[in-house]
Amino acid sequence: MEKQYNHLQTEDRAGIMLMLSEGHGIRHIAHHLNRSPSSISREIRRHGVTRTDEAPLRYDASAAGRSAHARRLKPRRPRKLVLESE
Repeated sequence: MEKQYNHLQTEDRAGIMLMLSEGHGIRHIAHHLNRSPSSISREIRRHGVTRTDEAPLRYDASAAGRSAHARRLKPRRPRKLVLESE
């Protein structure tokens, strides 16, 4: 059976935000959401966490969703061939 990959949904991001605010670790969050810890870590790193020496981890689920959507629309590399318009 092949693995099936899914993007994180709004509910997943809300769960990450809630559990981070409660002080749970990445492995606990991943286990609760039935995701890999690396997926949770990558999501936190890419989408909206700020950390300073004085402030705990912060994550905004709605901002993360907007950021992820924008990333999906942006092409990874430029095209090698460009179609000519007639």
